[in-house]
Amino acid sequence: MYKNILKELRIIATKTHKLHSKSQIKKEKALLEYKKYQLLKEGKPINEITQQIENLTTGGKPSDKFEQIFKQLHNEEKAKGSNKIKEANFNNIYTFLNSQRIYQELIERYNPGLTMDQTENIEASANRVGLKVPK
Repeated sequence: MYKNILKELRIIATKTHKLHSKSQIKKEKALLEYKKYQLLKEGKPINEITQQIENLTTGGKPSDKFEQIFKQLHNEEKAKGSNKIKEANFNNIYTFLNSQRIYQELIERYNPGLTMDQTENIEASANRVGLKVPK
């Protein structure tokens, strides 16, 4: 049961990370580009800023703190023995996480504009009526 819960949490964490990191990276990149421009204007070296921009584009990995928590919980359960009520609670947690993930996927599939930012939404709307948004 612990492995199933961890699997669901990994899937949820990965999808959430992708969704939120995309916009966060875009903001941070714009800020670093501005700082780079300011340094160029002042005639200072830009190597450090350029390196930071390259590091941003590679992205990161979602946090695995939940995995540590469940490993600790699993070790405690092994030590104490199995309890039917606790096992049923973990089964309910797994069912809830799985259902929430599937529900979110369905919401995104049938309402694609929910996860788009404003510019993507405008471009999609223009494409629907046969227009193209100027760049």
